[in-house]
Amino acid sequence: MKILQINTSDIRGGAALVAWNLHQAFQMEDFNSNLAVNRKYSSDPKVSQMDSKQSSWPTFWKRIAVSRNFRSIPFFPILCNWVAEPMYHARRVLGIEEFNFPTSRDVDIANYDLIHCHVLHGGYFDLRVLMEWSRKRPIVITLHDAWLLAGHCAHSFACEKWLTGCGACPDISIPAALEHDNSALNWKRKRKIFEKSQLYVSAPSQWLLNKAKRSILAKGTRIFRHIEHGVDTSLFRPGDRAFSRAQLGLPENAFIFLFAANGIRKNRWKDFSTLVAAVRQLSATAHNQNVLFVALGQDGQHEDFGSAQIRFVPYVADRVLVASYYAAANVYVHPALAETFPNSIMEAFASGIPVVASAVGGIPEQVAGFIDAGFPELNINLANRANGILVPPENPAALAHALKWLLERPSTAEQLGRQAREHAELRFNLKMQITAYKSWYKEIQSDFQRRLNIDKQE
Repeated sequence: MKILQINTSDIRGGAALVAWNLHQAFQMEDFNSNLAVNRKYSSDPKVSQMDSKQSSWPTFWKRIAVSRNFRSIPFFPILCNWVAEPMYHARRVLGIEEFNFPTSRDVDIANYDLIHCHVLHGGYFDLRVLMEWSRKRPIVITLHDAWLLAGHCAHSFACEKWLTGCGACPDISIPAALEHDNSALNWKRKRKIFEKSQLYVSAPSQWLLNKAKRSILAKGTRIFRHIEHGVDTSLFRPGDRAFSRAQLGLPENAFIFLFAANGIRKNRWKDFSTLVAAVRQLSATAHNQNVLFVALGQDGQHEDFGSAQIRFVPYVADRVLVASYYAAANVYVHPALAETFPNSIMEAFASGIPVVASAVGGIPEQVAGFIDAGFPELNINLANRANGILVPPENPAALAHALKWLLERPSTAEQLGRQAREHAELRFNLKMQITAYKSWYKEIQSDFQRRLNIDKQE
């Protein structure tokens, strides 16, 4: 089977890692796998970059805009960009989502048996091609967020206007942000596209899949399927903690909490402010204890809070090195505002460390632990195979309480970590995800062929 996957990136970002893992695994199977992306970072020859093809007109004016001779003139670069692409900038100002990306329309899907799409926002994909493509080839979409369900946002938080048509958006700054509220029009455009498409949609969390089934995407979906993401349990595995700490320059005797995310401070889906407040509370009670929070994925100066410190580590592309950070930690902490099914939580489990996370989105489907709502003395029943602790979102006191509970019970943290590893092997093994997709692909091909036969008869 010849498969083409489409995503914003090949190896950077959570969705990219999912697509990349599938791509690598398929190449070792009996599949011919290719990956088309907006931004290519790997050297894999089977990954192609969907460069934006532009005529000489916009190219000329964009070069003028950055020319040393003109860029100092007030507003001149802005004017040049408008002259280069007037319709693009007009739509942007009006808050209309941009679908005019010719490169995606130029993809020759006839060369493939199945097209598997991942994140389609990010300024590179013409959503309208789904109508034509789905008549010619099976089109699979794995949801990594809720952008396809709404008028612009990748996550709607508490808003449910995506159910009825959007409009009067409570926050147009949520990615993918708008300059003007035209979310109702965007919602209607997507609905029309889906009404004329026939898609196969999967999601890693039942939470997101249930939302999709209630959304405009349901109008164009033939089969929904819940397929959880997997993690390479041979790469992410319990290791020599002392060796990993020496390798990374981390203190040997500290109790280390790890938090991994891209741009932790300003990441819209993570909750760094709650983490800082929790660290501040924890430091007030954790006297004479060396506590270190490693924030992986962010530049910055260390921040000290009494006996506790937040140490920032820039983005690390090397997955082996990332695995070393997990191996060096005692506990993984994941405060969040919106999440679908974080890879980092599965990586922590596979590395044999427990997780303290916010109970939002699909996270409660991953973390089997006590929800610390009223701060009673935590009593985790290890016999029930707990692998961490869930806490209410945006609640620094609850987060600090859970972190302190594990800090004071290192043997319990170790036991939770062992159970987390078992959980990863049984449920989040990458091989299970590959097997699930291969089986579903065959089902999809059969359904697609039946549809073609019916269309021919009509």
